[in-house]
Amino acid sequence: MKLKYTKDICGNDLLTDENEEHQIMMEWEVPYMKESIKLFQPRGNVLEIGFGMGYSATQICEMDEVTSYTVIECSPNVWNKFEEWKREIQEKKDIEINLIKGRWQDILETTGKYDSIYFDDYNGDNIHDTMKRFNKFMYEIISDNHVSIGSRICAYSTTNQNTYHNVNCLSFNCFDYKIKIPSYCNYAKGEEMYIPIFTIISEPDYDLKKKILGNYLEINKKISDQIEQAKIYYNKPKSIYCNLLVIDNFYTNAMETRNFILTQEFSVKGNYPGQRTVSYATQEIKNMIEGYISSFTGKIVDWPEGGENYNGSYQYTTSRDRTWIHTDSHNNWAGVLYLTPNAPVTSGTGIYRFKDGTRFEEEKKIRNNDKQLNELSQDYTKWELVDQVGNIFNRLVLFNSKQFHASLDYFGTNKENGRLFQVFFFTTER
Repeated sequence: MKLKYTKDICGNDLLTDENEEHQIMMEWEVPYMKESIKLFQPRGNVLEIGFGMGYSATQICEMDEVTSYTVIECSPNVWNKFEEWKREIQEKKDIEINLIKGRWQDILETTGKYDSIYFDDYNGDNIHDTMKRFNKFMYEIISDNHVSIGSRICAYSTTNQNTYHNVNCLSFNCFDYKIKIPSYCNYAKGEEMYIPIFTIISEPDYDLKKKILGNYLEINKKISDQIEQAKIYYNKPKSIYCNLLVIDNFYTNAMETRNFILTQEFSVKGNYPGQRTVSYATQEIKNMIEGYISSFTGKIVDWPEGGENYNGSYQYTTSRDRTWIHTDSHNNWAGVLYLTPNAPVTSGTGIYRFKDGTRFEEEKKIRNNDKQLNELSQDYTKWELVDQVGNIFNRLVLFNSKQFHASLDYFGTNKENGRLFQVFFFTTER
């Protein structure tokens, strides 16, 4: 396959096919590529699919944590361009750079394992739907063990790849990028591009294969035994899995409970905003909560009671208090019961995802970003609000405490008119 370097009608760099009938890459993509690699944060051994004009390759090799760069490229003219680019890069930085000549569809299985992969291929197999090509690529790199837990994948994309949400083995985030695409560009239109970023967070089973199964079968009609097993697996009934549960009208005597608690001392000190009481956890409350959640969590196996432990204590905050986004590491479930009548609905509880896609505590180890998460725990511009529960009197919200979360708006000046609530921290069988 031969490609040609030339100029567009405005004199900017352009990569086309040898007959100049099809545009492949244009100079307007440079800021998009820079932002993509900035958000991607590649590290270690990096593989790129498609060299093109070297825009993304240059950005990748400038990243501090990148130790080697390998690209799979199928066009002889691009090979020559690559060698010129390689000399320029290695004059500036001591980095291993490799070129694998050929189509990724033919030679990917002969390559090794990578920490970071950037996908921006050219249509070399007559699959005109870019998403189908990308799905085929994702299937092959995961099923053939070219990635491991912690590996990251990013792709050039003109569409929001939301089909990858809720894939168990992947943490997925897709960023919008506003850019004015020239009207004479015939392979992308409009004023918006996307930057999808994937992180492998667990050993892949059948979940990813199910997500891409339909597209992959259109590409390859020879169904493997593994895909047949996936069909059987996904036809089985599944148990419910829950990360967030809202229960309204939890207490039958909510106002009496509130009036009693307002007469108690809020004197327990700890690392939290506002003031807290001692624990008021009881077996009766435990049984009530267990009745709601046991079908998908199993029994409650750790339910602290009494003294100054936090489970079951009451707390209030005022407009002077400040909170931060965090997880609770000593238990797997947390609960907040709102006890202020007519409170601002916006003063409930929020579930957050960090800018790099981190949503759960266990992902910190994979991304090695614990320090950054702590430093930016109060910078809400670096987080995305995933779910929000409104503050309704006598509403109990239960959630997986390994999710990043925070209380929302604070209000009032004292315990009578401030944000009064009861907190729960407990552990279940699963």
